[in-house]
Amino acid sequence: MRSPRALLVGALLLLVVVGGATIPFLGIPGFTASREPGGVKGSVQNDDTNAMAVDAISRGAVDATRTVTNTDPVDQVDVIDGQIDVNEDGAVNTADDLADALLAPAAANIDQVDIIDGKIDVNENGTVTTADDRANVLLFGFWIDIVVTDGSVPYQAYQQKVQYNPAVLDYDGHAFVTTPLFICGSLVVDEPGGTVQAGCATMSATNYEGPVETITFHCLVQDGSTSQLHLVTIVEDPTFGTVTASGPGVQITTNTTDAQITCGGAPTPTHTPTVTNTPTPLPVPNAMAVDAVSGGAVNASTTVTGTAPFDVDIVVTDAPNPYVAEQYKLQWNAALLAYDADAPTLLDGLTLCGSATVGANTVYNGCGALAPAGGNKTQPRHPLPRAGLVH
Repeated sequence: MRSPRALLVGALLLLVVVGGATIPFLGIPGFTASREPGGVKGSVQNDDTNAMAVDAISRGAVDATRTVTNTDPVDQVDVIDGQIDVNEDGAVNTADDLADALLAPAAANIDQVDIIDGKIDVNENGTVTTADDRANVLLFGFWIDIVVTDGSVPYQAYQQKVQYNPAVLDYDGHAFVTTPLFICGSLVVDEPGGTVQAGCATMSATNYEGPVETITFHCLVQDGSTSQLHLVTIVEDPTFGTVTASGPGVQITTNTTDAQITCGGAPTPTHTPTVTNTPTPLPVPNAMAVDAVSGGAVNASTTVTGTAPFDVDIVVTDAPNPYVAEQYKLQWNAALLAYDADAPTLLDGLTLCGSATVGANTVYNGCGALAPAGGNKTQPRHPLPRAGLVH
């Protein structure tokens, strides 16, 4: 067991940084959030759902269970001149890297080797030479995948936190899978606590479905003990839980499916059908409304006489969940109303506001903050002057 890794988390869903440049990410022109520690802290949920799962057998169909034994190889390497050719391309170079691998020779008559200055002495004669060759050395351990199984709601980012039993499994390594979500945050591994968390984003919405991360473990015991591979939900951990999002703080309800590893017994050589957990509902959502009469109580309607400008408000009417950003898109009948202006109300630290984007009969805009707002705070956000064309 290695010492705990440093906890280095970037606010992946609050900011995308490429080459040192800050990139707008909420989907609002001109909106730029600043970097802060933490994960997805927003609380605006979409109505439809996506889903993520742990695949107990890397690649292929998603499997809910797997039995692993210490004779269950998952890959092999070559040893050339006492050096390991990890990718078996016939050459040893900087591409041949592998951390914390458990090695065993394929032939029963060679049961151990020596390591000298990072090189393998196959014949154990005290030196590493061209005589130290061995083909098809087996690697022991296993890979699991983190998979987006349902991306029917377009999303721009995801984060995952998988929990395992550190008394049964030992963490070995992690790799991001090449996907449209190519901007990835810092990997966070807590081996004593038994968690691995990470996440990735993209600059435009995607419906990608498939593996997003691969994690390597090996069994510490062979007595039939089991370990759940549990995707911690956003309800269980509102900051770092597993979720997809369409923008900073704009969570998409994301159902999760766990897996189970059994250490010891007959190995599982093929994929087996998955069992989906009962979805965990997200908290009660926040709410927004149009106030037909600017200021005071929210009014659903009003009568305007004449063509003088009048104001309406876009209001956060219910905020039981703290939030880091809000955005709106308002539509009206262009034959009756003409747009004049948008004036965001800079309250509760939501001071990072975009420029209003105006169409023939629509306007949208939004504001963000460096820390969560809300907590039962309701307030007008955008007074919108309108001029009536007819009365």
